[in-house]
Amino acid sequence: MKKIMMFAIIAIMAVNVVAQEQKNDNAASQERMTLLFNAKVKMLKEKLLLTDEQTEKFIPIYKEYMTEMGKYFGKRRRHDMEVKTADEATKKVVDELDGKMKVLEVQKSFIPRFAKVLTPQQLLKLLPAESDIQHQVRKEFKKRRMNSLRKKNKALNERIKKRTDSLRMKNKEA
Repeated sequence: MKKIMMFAIIAIMAVNVVAQEQKNDNAASQERMTLLFNAKVKMLKEKLLLTDEQTEKFIPIYKEYMTEMGKYFGKRRRHDMEVKTADEATKKVVDELDGKMKVLEVQKSFIPRFAKVLTPQQLLKLLPAESDIQHQVRKEFKKRRMNSLRKKNKALNERIKKRTDSLRMKNKEA
C-alpha cells in the first residue's frame, strides 16, 4: 500500500512539474516570436540588400504577411498521420493540398504590396530567400527542441529521484 501511495505521489509531482514548465513556455512564446520575426527581417534585409527606407516600409507588410501565413502553416502541420481508412487518408491529403493552395494564395496576394517597396530584382529574390530562412528556422527549432527535451527530461528525472529518495527516507523513519 505504501508503494502505491508513493508511486501516486511521484506521478502527481511529475504532472505538476510538466504543467508548470508548459505555463512558463507559453509566457515566453510571444517574446520568442518577436525575436524570431526581427531575426527574419534582419536576414531578409541582408539577403535582399534592403535600404533602411525600404526596410521601414517592408516591416509592416511582412508582419501582416507572416500573420496570414501563420494561419495556414499552423493548421497544415497539426495533421495526425494515423489513419484507418482510405477515405481518412484521402481527406488528409486533400486538406494538405488545400492548405498549400491557401499559402500560395496568400503569397500571390502580397506580391503587389511587396512590389511597391522592393525593386524587381529584390522581388524575384524574396520568396526564395524567405523559403531559405524558413528552412534554417525549422532546423534550428528542431535542434533546440531536442536539446530542451533532453534537459527537461534530465531535470525531471533528478527531481523525481530526489523526491523518491526523500519519501523513502520518511518511510524508513516511520
